[in-house]
Amino acid sequence: KRFGSSIPFLESVSKAINQERSTIPPPISETLVAEMERVVSASHDKATGWGKGVGYIYDIATEDIVTGFRIHGQGWRSMYCTMERDAFCGIAPINLTERLHQIVRWSGGSLEMFFSLNNPLIGGRRIQALQRVSYLNMTVYPVTSLFILLYALSPVMWLIPDEVYIQRPFTKYVVFLLVIILMIHVIGWLEIKWAGVTWLDYWRNEQFFMIGSTSAYPAAVLHMVVNLLTKKGIHFRVTSKQTAADTNDKFADLYDMRWVPMLIPTTVVLIANVGAIGVAMGKTIVYMGAWTIAQKTHAALGLLFNVWIMVLLYPFALAIMGRWAKRPVILLVLLPVAFTIVCLVYVAVHILLLSYLTF
Repeated sequence: KRFGSSIPFLESVSKAINQERSTIPPPISETLVAEMERVVSASHDKATGWGKGVGYIYDIATEDIVTGFRIHGQGWRSMYCTMERDAFCGIAPINLTERLHQIVRWSGGSLEMFFSLNNPLIGGRRIQALQRVSYLNMTVYPVTSLFILLYALSPVMWLIPDEVYIQRPFTKYVVFLLVIILMIHVIGWLEIKWAGVTWLDYWRNEQFFMIGSTSAYPAAVLHMVVNLLTKKGIHFRVTSKQTAADTNDKFADLYDMRWVPMLIPTTVVLIANVGAIGVAMGKTIVYMGAWTIAQKTHAALGLLFNVWIMVLLYPFALAIMGRWAKRPVILLVLLPVAFTIVCLVYVAVHILLLSYLTF
C-alpha cells in the first residue's frame, strides 16, 4: 500500500537502507527485466504512497523544491555534496523561447507552492527559521519581476515635456540605488567565487534575469492569478531540447526565436529605452543652454540608467535579429542609427511646435 507490490524492489530498498546492497549488479534474466519494466511503468505507483509521502512529490511543476521542503519539514538535515566528476549531466533548451517557457513552468510552480499547504510560512513543522526564509525566497521571487518591469519602463518619462522627480533629492536617490546594486553584486561575486563560475557566465546570467523578469516571470504571475480564479494550474509542457536540423551550424537554434505573447513586454521595454535615449539626446541639443548643472546631472544619471538596461537586453536584441545575430557589429551600428533618428525627429518636432506657437 505504501511502496508498491514489487517484492524484489522492496527487498532492494531494505538492503539499501541497511547498507547491505552489493555493488555488483545482479545477473540479468527475463524475470528481472519483466519486474523492472513493471516497477517503472506508470501504473506501479497508483494507490500507493509514491508522489504523496514517498519519493518525489507529484502534481506540481517544481517537484524538487516541494520534495526538499517536505523532507526538511520532517526534521531531516541536508548536506551539500560536490564531486570531482559531475554526478549527473543534463541538457538544457538552447532556444530562447523554449528556455523562457521552462522558466514560466518553474516560476509558476514556485508560486503554486506558496499558495498550497506547502507554504513556507505555515507548512513544515520542523523547518528552521533560516530555512523558511530560503524557501520563501524560492516561492515568491517571480513577484519581484512586476517591480523590475515597472522600473525598466520608467525611461518613458523622457517623453514627458517637464522634468519629473521620482524622489527628492533625485541625486541622493540614485546614489542610494547604486549602493544597493553594488551590495547585490558583491554578494554575487562571493557566490561565483564559491561556486567556481566564470565572470562571463555570471554576466550572462544577469542579462538573462533581466529578459526573464520582463517576460517569463510576469507571465508566471499571470498564470498564478488565473490559477487562483479558475483552479487551472501551470500546464506542464516539455521544452524542446533538440538542436535544429542545420548540421552546418551547431548553434543554429540560438538564432531561432519563436514569437510568443510573453515576449511583448520585453520588446516594449527595449523600444521604450531606445526611444528614451534618442529623446534624451534631442533634449540635450534643445535645452543644453537652458539647463542648470543640477538638471544636467539628473539627465546624465537618467541616461546612464537607460544605457544599462540596453546592455542587459543586448542578447534579446540579438535574438530579434535572428541569423543576423552571427554578426553583432550590425546591432552596434543599428542602435546608434535608431538613437540618431529619434533624436532628429524630436528636434524637428520641437522646432515645428515652437515656430507654430510663435506664429
